[in-house]
Amino acid sequence: MNVSEVGRRPVTGAGVTTPASITVAYALVLPTTNVRGGVLECTVVIEGTLTSRYTVNGTTPTAAVGHLLPAPSATVPITLLLRGQAVIEAFRIIGTAGGNTVTYFFSVCDTR
Repeated sequence: MNVSEVGRRPVTGAGVTTPASITVAYALVLPTTNVRGGVLECTVVIEGTLTSRYTVNGTTPTAAVGHLLPAPSATVPITLLLRGQAVIEAFRIIGTAGGNTVTYFFSVCDTR
């Protein structure tokens, strides 16, 4: 499949969130809009200067439990693309120390 065969469209009513602190474990809030005709995706942006940990099985991450993400730099955030509603619902993230924030937005991927 090439890029011309895939289209993405934003989810109506689910704009970019305001930055949220990830000092404690954080779960994404899914859009309440009915999403049809494609695969739900979520782009997650982590900003700050400290490492973070995440899980995709619903387990609450801690400073020692979960997949470790490197620290973003002051000018380059960490970006994750989550694909599929089950993965997005189960995603949890926490900063290993205070200071990082997470912002995210949803889109629908149309595959032909």
